[in-house]
Amino acid sequence: WRYFGTLRGKDAGVALIAVMYSLKILESWKYRELNLLLTLGFFVLSMSFLFTQSFVFLVYMFLGYGFLIYILMRANAHQNFAFNWRISVKLLAWTLPLMILLFLFFPRLPGPLWKMPGQSSAGTGISDSMTPGDIGVLNLNEDPAFRVKFTGEPVILPGQLYWRGLVFENYDGLTWRADPRRRDIDANVEYQDDSLVSYFVTLEPTRQRWLFGLDIPVDIESNARQRSDGTFVSRFDINQRVRYQMTSALNSVIETELSPLAREINLSIPRSSNPQAVQWSLEQYAQINDPQAYVKYLLRYINQQPFYYTLQPPIMAEQMVDDFWFNHKRGFCEHYASSIVFMLRAAGIPARIITGYQGGEYNPIGEYYLVMQRDAHAWLEYWLEGKGWVRVDPTSAIAPSRIEPSLLEEIGQRGWLFDSLPDAQELDQSWIEYARQWMDSANTFWREWVIDFNQDNQWSLLSSLKLNQLPKSMLYLVTVLLAAITIFIVWTRLVRVKQPQDRLAKVMMKLLRFLKKHGLEKLPEEGMLSFALRVTSQKPQWQEPLNIITADYMKLRFGEGDCTVASVKELELRVNQFVKAAH
Repeated sequence: WRYFGTLRGKDAGVALIAVMYSLKILESWKYRELNLLLTLGFFVLSMSFLFTQSFVFLVYMFLGYGFLIYILMRANAHQNFAFNWRISVKLLAWTLPLMILLFLFFPRLPGPLWKMPGQSSAGTGISDSMTPGDIGVLNLNEDPAFRVKFTGEPVILPGQLYWRGLVFENYDGLTWRADPRRRDIDANVEYQDDSLVSYFVTLEPTRQRWLFGLDIPVDIESNARQRSDGTFVSRFDINQRVRYQMTSALNSVIETELSPLAREINLSIPRSSNPQAVQWSLEQYAQINDPQAYVKYLLRYINQQPFYYTLQPPIMAEQMVDDFWFNHKRGFCEHYASSIVFMLRAAGIPARIITGYQGGEYNPIGEYYLVMQRDAHAWLEYWLEGKGWVRVDPTSAIAPSRIEPSLLEEIGQRGWLFDSLPDAQELDQSWIEYARQWMDSANTFWREWVIDFNQDNQWSLLSSLKLNQLPKSMLYLVTVLLAAITIFIVWTRLVRVKQPQDRLAKVMMKLLRFLKKHGLEKLPEEGMLSFALRVTSQKPQWQEPLNIITADYMKLRFGEGDCTVASVKELELRVNQFVKAAH
């Protein structure tokens, strides 16, 4: 309570239980308390799943469960019981069929079974607005944003890995936002069927609604709404990991004809905002008088002037574009995109900001692209007569010698964006990188097919097995019966576990089995000496070897001599010789 300020919630509740469990250990002295501690240990260990459900951690948990089972069985075993860790491993192995059966076929609830007070889904990523500096903060975040797995083998070049998320068309002089008037404009995307690529996106929780797709997404198999700016928005907040299939047209054109409302939206700039940039833009465009040539001129200007690419830009004045373009010349991708869009609008060219992610690391083991929060990016689009919206990434114009050293590794992954970067060449893939990719692939499979196994996935499985045609009551009855049969098999295996015999007893059992085949079976109340006398009375030819074997056995079992391994082996040799000769 002192540390967390409460006794409720996940962190404080788990800490309280851990303290109580530790104090219970201090007062435990008796056998009953030991059993209680071991049984509670399963519950205490399971609380770790409240914090992580990764595949790697599952291996650790199974080791913990196996150790608890080992100690629990050892504490309750007979004193002469020859016990080893293999029994606890077998016990865990016997439960696997039951666990898999119930996991796949037991009715699943639509939501979590319970939720602790104050527990909420974590979310991070691109927000619904952009102020220069926001994406630079995300660039320091190593968390995964989403994973993409293409269907088939599409040829995707590095320069095409732009993951479109939001379009910002409203600017107040500081922050870019989506314009609410965009909903009044109809979608108009033109593309050829041969440019379509299909893929699955597994998006991490964001507590937001926008969905990301390869520029330009045109279709989605999900409960989402398509906007006229080439983006898709979910109808619900994404509070848990979601997986959706999307189709993109790589050679698509958005809005070949620009409506008056769209033109008004994308030419608007605040009054009295950045007057120096407005005047400069008007003067430069008057000399060029061609939108496409003017964009190329701005990119050359960035390359030739001392503009720097940095995550730590200086604090800008109120007229941010003026201060950045003419004074500091230092910033991240959103500084460049925001300034270029502003000056294009000032020159009468419709332009807007696009935010999303760029690039992604290909995992050859899982055959998917991993896009991380550090890949967050901002670029721009300007409208060109007859071509629609044209994508421009102004960061590609920055000279490599003016890139912040801390960004060289990232730029090395996006090397196609820039000129030759001798200081940022990619290193050969090491075994550490391979292990990291393997771990991410295993965790991805674990999350998609185990952690996120919901009602829809269960019904798809039943459909593939042709079991969806059965009535649900019949399906559940079959599941219960199979579970009962599995439990019965495990139970019979457990009760049949007998106390193992020592080696001396095994040697004599071999002799008794041989004699039984010849009609001479030892009675339960009969001692070994009496039985040997009865056998030799019926089989006089066996008298000498049987007497020697019996005498040695009685000496080893009840005599004062030590029952060593060598003496038992010697007796076993005599028994084998007798059995062989008697045949």
